[in-house]
Amino acid sequence: MQLPNIFSASKQSEPVFMLCVVITDASTQALLLRMQGSHTTVASHSKRYHYLDLNSLVVKTDEALQELGPDSEKINTVVFALETTWVQDGSVVPDKQKMLDSLVKDLSLKPVGFIEQSEALTHALVAQQQSGGVIALLFSQTTIRATLITQGKALAEQNIGKSGDTVADVTEALARLHQQAGVLPTKLLCLSALLTDEEIEVIQQELLTAEWQGSEFFLQQPSIEFLQEEVLLLLLAQQAGVAAHGATESTQTEPEPKEVVRGDNFEPATAKSFGIPIPVERAVEPDFGFVEEAHVVTEVPSTKLHHNSPHKPHKFIGIGVGLGGVVLLVLAFLGVYFWSTAVISLTPVTKTISKEVELNLDASIAASDPETNTIAAIAHEAEFSATKTTDSSGIALVGEKAKGNITIFNKTLQEKTFTAGTTLTAQELTFTLDESLTVPAATVTTKEGGEVKDYGKKSVAVSAAAIGAESNLAKGTELIVASFASETYSATIDEGLSGGASREVRVVSTTDLELLVSEAKKDILDQAKEAFAKESGSGTYVLPPQQVEILTSTADEKEGTEASSVTATVTAVVKTLKYKTEDLLPLVETVLKSEIPEGFVLKDREPEVLSAPSEQKDLSKKITLSVNISAQVVAELDTDELRSKILGEQVGAAKNILTANSKVQATTVQLQPAILTTIWGRVPKQENRVTLQIVGETSE
Repeated sequence: MQLPNIFSASKQSEPVFMLCVVITDASTQALLLRMQGSHTTVASHSKRYHYLDLNSLVVKTDEALQELGPDSEKINTVVFALETTWVQDGSVVPDKQKMLDSLVKDLSLKPVGFIEQSEALTHALVAQQQSGGVIALLFSQTTIRATLITQGKALAEQNIGKSGDTVADVTEALARLHQQAGVLPTKLLCLSALLTDEEIEVIQQELLTAEWQGSEFFLQQPSIEFLQEEVLLLLLAQQAGVAAHGATESTQTEPEPKEVVRGDNFEPATAKSFGIPIPVERAVEPDFGFVEEAHVVTEVPSTKLHHNSPHKPHKFIGIGVGLGGVVLLVLAFLGVYFWSTAVISLTPVTKTISKEVELNLDASIAASDPETNTIAAIAHEAEFSATKTTDSSGIALVGEKAKGNITIFNKTLQEKTFTAGTTLTAQELTFTLDESLTVPAATVTTKEGGEVKDYGKKSVAVSAAAIGAESNLAKGTELIVASFASETYSATIDEGLSGGASREVRVVSTTDLELLVSEAKKDILDQAKEAFAKESGSGTYVLPPQQVEILTSTADEKEGTEASSVTATVTAVVKTLKYKTEDLLPLVETVLKSEIPEGFVLKDREPEVLSAPSEQKDLSKKITLSVNISAQVVAELDTDELRSKILGEQVGAAKNILTANSKVQATTVQLQPAILTTIWGRVPKQENRVTLQIVGETSE
């Protein structure tokens, strides 16, 4: 089965509408795309909804789709714009695929393709940035992706885990880009498919206040801009339009690979980066909800059709049809009054409520105190290690020292001993004696015309104090001996000094070692987050990492050592607190009591507690965390009242009555025997034959 070509030549003159759902790890947003030929615009879009789990993702996406206006009501084809964590090697990762499967099934959507957000935005920015350069900073829930784009090419990118300090995280990303690509363009562009314009503007202001001009990245203070939501959505819409075209064209021909042009040291994007559709063969697999051909629903004018049959039916055939109809009516009558039952499943509306609160965790108490927001906690820690490698960035001068022999002259009348290491200078160059020596005193003899003074002298080996060819001095060069005046002692070079040479080499710098420790620490934090998250459950909740204590840090090369790269291994203990869910629930009820809407109750499920890591807290004492506590509430349904309203109603009318109730999210009606749905289609009038059951109240 092939996906239909909704962009056929016959339709090029008319606009085609399609849905696009933009999904991150924490938000969902719906767009209505208007496509005419190869031109795609955003006809309308919803606000950005946040979700916590699969159930709330479906609910929030449904609410987003309802905001798109009347033009979207009959459109069910959709292109997904997915966050990087949802896609691996050009395909949706299995756990995320299951979420999309449920989303597609529950909302009756017909997917034709998907795009990966970061790759799509990079592709769009590359097309726009044909001159000059820019560093795009894409902010997600847990990472910052920095991409260097210059002269219409994406030259490098780095992915940095968020620590809570935006300036520090961006600085690390820029340091890595600088190592990878050299001098960076002085323009930063902040963008996000998760954060609002106001939140992105706050990040912009933080970066504007940072001191960049003195850094090694920029030659001058960079300009910092942010991409508004409307523009970002338009860029995603244009790439989604490419995906939709690619999806339909792929049913006829294999699409040509598209890739971002990168630098020589940058790995190119795969052929599935932009607009490559979900494979056609998966269109019939139930794991992603493809059960029939995807299509755009368009309104067709109603036209009466007339058909003149050339034959008249035989009278016996008419009699048989009549008798059959009577039999069916009798069976329907008997079924309705004697055997028919109805099972009606109701899914109540669920909402997520949350509140910022100061939560006290105390490992020194035995029982929790909901009145003071204090929970009895247990100290929890685990040891992790990480190994990181980086290229050496330090520059050092190495080489040989000049050597040779000199003659020291003693102009005094007493012999003089000079110890090894005595310094001699010529201009700004310094030399030292290789050994001790004693120079005899000068002698005075009387000759005709007066006295003649013969200086005492002796030869000795010397070495230059510093490496380099500058110390290769010529024969006869005079040297100053220590701090003595030349009238007392002096020296000259015998045959010239030689062998001095120097060259620059790569060495391990302090920055290299600090960077490795920082990267290893972030890796350890990520390991701890994942491990602690897995340990949560079965009535126990383990907080995210709160404290990191480095135990050992070893590198295979020392600072200043000549080496092209250096590897460091860091071992650290990560500390946090854990507590029992039974201790948290009373506090949640107290904190969220004022937030529960009328007619709703807390769902019987574990609440979410989000807090940022902190390394300044003594976990052995009571600590206070600013946390966001969120939980789901479910509408309370009066099944007796709802049942009384639908007795004897047509199935369709009964569904409409039930879903018209603001507390009912969805409903299904099943008649038994099933044939009654076709020949009768009414809910029994007797209450004892109508069963109402509540579904979806507990988490999956």
